[in-house]
Amino acid sequence: MRRLISKFLRDTSGTTAIEYALILGVVSIAVVGGYAALANGVDNLYGFLNNEFSDAMDD
Repeated sequence: MRRLISKFLRDTSGTTAIEYALILGVVSIAVVGGYAALANGVDNLYGFLNNEFSDAMDD
């Protein structure tokens, strides 16, 4: 049993996969955050344009 635990602790074959998974997680969070910021900006732009066109039609 001790040999099995020792072998498990020395095994580094899965390290690269774990690192890639962590990098993918960080990149995914950045993409979602960027999308949310972009969507908010586009929503504000359409709201502004809607108000401007409405004001122009009232004149």
